[in-house]
Amino acid sequence: MMSINEADVQNALKNLTDPNTKKDFISGKSVKNIKVSGNDVTLDILLGYPAKSVWAAARAAWARAPRRSIWRWHWRLKAHVSA
Repeated sequence: MMSINEADVQNALKNLTDPNTKKDFISGKSVKNIKVSGNDVTLDILLGYPAKSVWAAARAAWARAPRRSIWRWHWRLKAHVSA
């Protein structure tokens, strides 16, 4: 079985586009804390804006994330909260 690393995950996510900024999540620097343990991939998606209006579209984009069939994704979507 081929091992995966952070670069593999970043390459797989370069085609996912933030529905608000229209930039991919990698170049937009929204993906943080990528951790790979065996076939488990854990990461945070941090959006720099209040995201309630795009929450469903962002979740749908991540559900379609390209991945190898053996990867198990664990991700959290967090939006900027202004005081």
